[in-house]
Amino acid sequence: MNVNEPKLDFSLTEDEVNNTIILNLEVYRHMDSSLIDVDIQTTYARVNVKGKIFQMLLPAEVKPDSSTALRSQTSGHLVLNMPRAEGEIKVTKKVPRPPIAPQQKRIGSQEDDRRKLNKVPERLEVDPSKHTVVDLNIVRSLKQQEAPPPEAEKTLPF
Repeated sequence: MNVNEPKLDFSLTEDEVNNTIILNLEVYRHMDSSLIDVDIQTTYARVNVKGKIFQMLLPAEVKPDSSTALRSQTSGHLVLNMPRAEGEIKVTKKVPRPPIAPQQKRIGSQEDDRRKLNKVPERLEVDPSKHTVVDLNIVRSLKQQEAPPPEAEKTLPF
């Protein structure tokens, strides 16, 4: 559903304060605005730039009638402000759960209960018979090795 034929950079952000979705499309700076056609629907936004289609599926339904398209005079970017169709989304406060009654508590071993209370991390044990040893041979590099004395060198006749 998403198409970017003109290969333009863009950013899609959600403004929770104003309850809008903002699409910033980096259109060519010196291009005439008459070559841009914007179509905003409830679930997607389509921009026709010089005959090439840019289409983005929106994360939520928007109000096409209340949406605005603005073009920056300095950078040439096209900014689409689209208000959400549903009402404002507000974060609800988490309600603390009441403590679990003793009769509803899961039956578990005493060791599990002790670990949870002490918050001791559970460690896995490794079988020693399956344990392997890595043998490393450390060898001096050529630079560290001492050169043989000159009398030890042999010359070969050609």
